[in-house]
Amino acid sequence: MARGLALAIAAIALAGCGGGTGMFSTSEPAAKSTMAGRWMLESPRAPGCGVEMTASPDDRTGRIIPEGGCPGGFYRARRWALEGGALTIRDDNGDAVGQFSQAGDRFDGKSASGITLTLTRPAPPPTE
Repeated sequence: MARGLALAIAAIALAGCGGGTGMFSTSEPAAKSTMAGRWMLESPRAPGCGVEMTASPDDRTGRIIPEGGCPGGFYRARRWALEGGALTIRDDNGDAVGQFSQAGDRFDGKSASGITLTLTRPAPPPTE
């Protein structure tokens, strides 16, 4: 009898482990965000510019390709690294071009020369 009770408890406990809609299942996991893709770099007193980021498989480092006219010397930007919520962008010599802190879905920071900068995803085009 004890063995039958143990098997029944085990069966109930395992019912939710199959990924179905059992009483122990949870909602779908949140989609993983990635740094890869197009971003907009903006400064309060200068025109913004686009930057394209590629990412390593762990999405913690990658390359950055700035468009022309980027503020704060970002035309020299070549690599990025994300450590926790801190984003550092460096040039080919390894010198920091800018440092950012994650603020929700954007990054706020400063260039090496002290210019205030914001890095955001561009708005998607309107759908018809």
